[in-house]
Amino acid sequence: MTDLVILRHHCPVVEGTHSTYTVPGLRYVYSFFQIPYAADTSGANRFRPPQPRAPWTDTLDVQAKDRMTTYQCIQENATGPGTLVGTEDCLRLNVYSPKIPTFLNPNPNLPVLVWIYGGAFISGNTYIFNHWKFLDHNVVLVVPNYRVGALGFLSTQTDDAPGNAGLYDQYMALKWVKDNIKNFGGNPDQITLFGESAGAVSVGHHYISPLSRGLFHRAILQSGSPLTAWSIDERPLEYHNRLAPATNCPWNPSDPSPYLSCLRNLDPLTLIMAQKNVITQYHLEGQHGFNGVSPVVQVAGGGYDLLIREDPYTALTAGRHSGVPVILGCNKHEGTFVLGLLYNEYLVPKNLVDDPNFLSNSLVTSFTDAVEIDTKDASALESYYFSGLSRNTFTDLVPGFVDFLGATFIKQGSYEMAMILADQGVDTWFYSFEYYGAHTMFDILFPEPPNSLPFGGGVTHADDLIYQWGLWTLTGTDNTIKKYIVRSWVNFAYDGVPTTTWPKLKVDTQYYLAINQDQGSTNQEQIYQDYSQTYTTAVDEYFSGVAIPGTTSRRLQSLETFTRLNIMETAIQEEDRLSWGENDEEELANRMAYAAYYI
Repeated sequence: MTDLVILRHHCPVVEGTHSTYTVPGLRYVYSFFQIPYAADTSGANRFRPPQPRAPWTDTLDVQAKDRMTTYQCIQENATGPGTLVGTEDCLRLNVYSPKIPTFLNPNPNLPVLVWIYGGAFISGNTYIFNHWKFLDHNVVLVVPNYRVGALGFLSTQTDDAPGNAGLYDQYMALKWVKDNIKNFGGNPDQITLFGESAGAVSVGHHYISPLSRGLFHRAILQSGSPLTAWSIDERPLEYHNRLAPATNCPWNPSDPSPYLSCLRNLDPLTLIMAQKNVITQYHLEGQHGFNGVSPVVQVAGGGYDLLIREDPYTALTAGRHSGVPVILGCNKHEGTFVLGLLYNEYLVPKNLVDDPNFLSNSLVTSFTDAVEIDTKDASALESYYFSGLSRNTFTDLVPGFVDFLGATFIKQGSYEMAMILADQGVDTWFYSFEYYGAHTMFDILFPEPPNSLPFGGGVTHADDLIYQWGLWTLTGTDNTIKKYIVRSWVNFAYDGVPTTTWPKLKVDTQYYLAINQDQGSTNQEQIYQDYSQTYTTAVDEYFSGVAIPGTTSRRLQSLETFTRLNIMETAIQEEDRLSWGENDEEELANRMAYAAYYI
């Protein structure tokens, strides 16, 4: 079924579709793809906060799904390195609604969920974050684009490039939602802002910012907070000492105007490839690489009030924040993602994986810049995370690396923010996502078949997204977990309470929810105390004889899928055959036996 939907009461008029549906409920919803909310960001608007867009005069057709790829914010193509996707005219958003105003029901007044995507502030799009699961419930979902990379976060600390353009994009999208969502069946006074990774950090900055006050009424931060090491670039001007020679643009901190003029005249590919080269330089030095492409504490606003006006920790501890109800949480093995990046972009290029001096003496000190810790704390941290582990090979130390990087890069900042808010009486819930299902984002984050990393992903960074969005069709206990998470987030959007049996976080009891295998099999919430005990979960399980899942089995599973497709492709091309036979099964078994011997 495909029905044209025209919101004539919305001025100017938009034309959407009633042809998309949810999974598994097969419920048709109204979809509006890439409605503009601000002006083109190219040319003179590059690096500046978003500008208002003139209203369109004719009916705007936003029915086509391919608008999501056409209008995504410009960035490197993940499947075609060295090429770009998207446009600088990207400040648009998707709206999905199960009910729009009609003569019989002029005001559905449904809760609104606004999703901020992650992507390390250098990538991200709206098209994988669809309505398939959330719109089985009576909520309106909004997914806006925002600028990423240097185009979204470059700062010279002047009005001409104040920084945080990407956050201002999100702010402008929230204002659009507040002003317009009633026309799509939503309640402008019942908006939940949620996001994951860099999206969660963004939500945290809006939670603190006076500028964003009143634009949302609840918040959910998944695997990120404004207290993480990479949430603020404390020295944004130093970035230009590297970007300037990479772009041949003249940098002078006392007069950045000629430099910015030069950068504005660069074609996007040149700028983004220069950005990529600078990030690679940082990685080869053992730094996290968020310099120049992450939020800053501002000294200028470019015509707006300052969005980030002070250090987030200072603001939080002083109680200068929105105080709306909040859910925060992290995934069990956050560190496998961070370790994968460092392994590929620092350890291997620097020949440190098999370096006995590194394994014996430099474990933590090599990563002090990456996680922004003081070198004087390195010895204590090394003892805490690596004590008792053999140092014969890099693989022996993987549990320690996973715990150390997961805690310092993501977990500690999230739990610290939660504890600060709980201590101030804010309604706060905390969770640990520990469920290891049939699918993993690790194979997408590190997609080479077979995976070249010498460790598995476990319950890695972004695995929770599998159960919220239409990435895979889920069955069995995977589906049980999906239903629980989506239902809890929807409950929270309705009344500010995820479930009546998930206790709030309190400083004295420190209860948190573990979403794990036991919950998947029993459908009963698993409540524990003191989330900080999970900072050494990989090491603790290692000494109990439990390895991080996916070390070999996941690689073999990925390889089996790849091999099966290869055999089938050969059958189609050479034999014009679509069936799978006994000979194919034998061929698969032989190849996998050979692969298992060498993996």
